[in-house]
Amino acid sequence: MKPIIKRFAVVSSVAAASVGSLFVQTLTNAGSLPNSENGFSSDSTIKTVYTETVDTADNKVVDIFDNKAIAITGLDVYASAEEGAEVVGKLEEKNIADVISNEDGMTLVQSGNVKGYVKSENLVIGDEAEAVAYNLGNVTASIKADNTELYAKDKKETVKTVDADETLKVVSTAENQLVVQLDDNVEALVNTDQVDVDFGLETGKTSSEIAAEEAAKKAAEEAEAAEEAEAAKEAEAAKTAAEEETTASSSYSGSSVNGPYASHLTRSAGVFSGPSGRETYYNLNMNGVVRIMRSLGYSESDGWVYWVREDGVKMFGNYVMVAADLSRRPKGTILECSLGTAIVVDTGSFVASNPNQLDIAVAW
Repeated sequence: MKPIIKRFAVVSSVAAASVGSLFVQTLTNAGSLPNSENGFSSDSTIKTVYTETVDTADNKVVDIFDNKAIAITGLDVYASAEEGAEVVGKLEEKNIADVISNEDGMTLVQSGNVKGYVKSENLVIGDEAEAVAYNLGNVTASIKADNTELYAKDKKETVKTVDADETLKVVSTAENQLVVQLDDNVEALVNTDQVDVDFGLETGKTSSEIAAEEAAKKAAEEAEAAEEAEAAKEAEAAKTAAEEETTASSSYSGSSVNGPYASHLTRSAGVFSGPSGRETYYNLNMNGVVRIMRSLGYSESDGWVYWVREDGVKMFGNYVMVAADLSRRPKGTILECSLGTAIVVDTGSFVASNPNQLDIAVAW
């Protein structure tokens, strides 16, 4: 049985541990190492810690960070390692990738759907990638099967049994095992082959994926701009309508039932914006309308006489006869129109398109 040295990369100072030989080697990699704020800076350092001597039998040591790389800046992915090669995608800062091979300062990687060459100097690989991932604190392990045992760090007893799909935070790597953090901040071991590991990092994108995202973003921005423009148009229309209504109301103040306002509906105009809404006119026999109003209690003896004013406006008592939307303005409603104070006595099909409209009875 041959002893091996298990190596861990960690960020920040390392306290002495009661394990085998321990020494700290500081690696300086300008512009490529993690800082305490989960980012990268040119003056950061990674401290690589060699710790516990482990005896291995015939089992292969599994390291989840073998052949893993993390981008320390945004970088292009090329179709080949040749100078001037086609750009086939992009890695953003902190994107993770699988390392396939290295040659002449270029690394062949697979990240998401993009596969190609990137400059090696813009990556941290293996133990350095492990340090970055744990520093970012996003590594998790999803349990594959029910009744999976989690062991104490001394491997002597089971501290908890968990079921499939439970997700635990991974805080470090051990021989063929991961150190996970439980809810009560207790740390335990789980076998690597019993979990699916999520590094919590995004992957790169192909040029076509980037183009599609940019097109979708542009379309969304254009749609949002169109909605804002339509909303502004509607707001302006509402403002104009309110101003016109205010102007109309002020123009008709002080009127009486004896005659029209100075500005009013005429036969030649046909349509007018009155104090109570849009105004039109109609000329029909009013006998049936008057009969219905009589049945509602508007008797001639009480002054509700049907007559035609000198200007041709049909009157019921002292009021101009108008048709309106009876659901809003029932028969007998008194309101102002441009030809004087009016009474609702009728309705018409026009209310379907304009419930605020008044149709004024005239002899024109």
